[in-house]
Amino acid sequence: YFRQSIQFFIATAVEYLATNGHLLQSIQENIIERPCDFLRVIIPSLIYLLQNSVRYVAISNLTAPIYEVTFQCKLLTTAVVSVLMLQRRYSAKQWACLVILVVGVSVVVLGAHEESKGGGVKNQNEKDGANSEN
Repeated sequence: YFRQSIQFFIATAVEYLATNGHLLQSIQENIIERPCDFLRVIIPSLIYLLQNSVRYVAISNLTAPIYEVTFQCKLLTTAVVSVLMLQRRYSAKQWACLVILVVGVSVVVLGAHEESKGGGVKNQNEKDGANSEN
């Protein structure tokens, strides 16, 4: 949660500077007086925080190649969810690009994993412990 704490303090400082030192007035106007707008921002923020926590658990329990493939599948998942929930339409060309991207990443990452298994090199989790890009 260190990264989120730093982001919070930076955002607070930027808001303080943007409002010429009237941070409390800005909080009153934009959060307390407009709870619906506040909820539109806080809900995705909390989901983002949960996502980062789950990523730390995933990287500590999965091998690096499997984690990377799973992580890259978020693009395809986002597209499917946007179609189902937001009624967004994608062209056949866009779907093909998404599928090719996921297959390409999978082939490269899993192919590198197979090469490292054959060469006797340990995977990232076994060699260095759990690492995360955050």
